[in-house]
Amino acid sequence: MASGKRRIDLNRAARPGFFARLFGRRSTPKLIALPVEEPGGIDFTLRRRAAVRAVRNFVESIDTYQLHTRRTVHVVSNYVIPADPGLQDKVPEWLAQRVRFGVVQGAGGFGYLQIRAVDLTWDHEGTELYLHLDSKVAPGTRAFIAAYLGEGDGTAEMQDLPATLLLGDP
Repeated sequence: MASGKRRIDLNRAARPGFFARLFGRRSTPKLIALPVEEPGGIDFTLRRRAAVRAVRNFVESIDTYQLHTRRTVHVVSNYVIPADPGLQDKVPEWLAQRVRFGVVQGAGGFGYLQIRAVDLTWDHEGTELYLHLDSKVAPGTRAFIAAYLGEGDGTAEMQDLPATLLLGDP
């Protein structure tokens, strides 16, 4: 049975801690899971389709999600990461890149909180994510898990969405 554990840091510029700055140490480089520029002349549609399919299946298989702290969200899904060695390396990166944590704002609007790091754990029973957020979630906030299934990293596309999607009370 395939199982594993991985941490993916999504910060672009990680700042060293207090003691590292005090003693003049440099931080070690971390994996930055951001989409890289694809070279011209190469067709990556199969890779994009596989990424979208994996993330969609993960989101559709979510059992529960809950706040552990005001900055940490625990997501449990029945999605099983394939046992193929190539996919075991790429699927966690795809999940970390595309999973979003959204909060409902006043008057039916919504926004997405920035995710600093993602801890992934998977086995034959499913996949668990711990989303470490940059900002705190206010108590009583309605929240949801979403995924960006388009091309690119989705930051500009998410900002272009209309502010009100709900026209009436649910």
